[in-house]
Amino acid sequence: MLTEARALRASGEVKKAESQYAAAAAIAREGHYPARLREVLREWSELRADGGDHRGAYELTREALGVN
Repeated sequence: MLTEARALRASGEVKKAESQYAAAAAIAREGHYPARLREVLREWSELRADGGDHRGAYELTREALGVN
């Protein structure tokens, strides 16, 4: 999912990439994979920041910083 999200982001399909990042984050949360979750949230926050959603990017970054 993360690879697909990256590919979608690179091709400019922001809405689809957003959905893939959300799905990847859900799986990482459910599976208790903290390192992967931080990675997903970091990249997802960059996607949002690039699109001008700085509040959304901040929220994802804040969550990533709180992952143990």
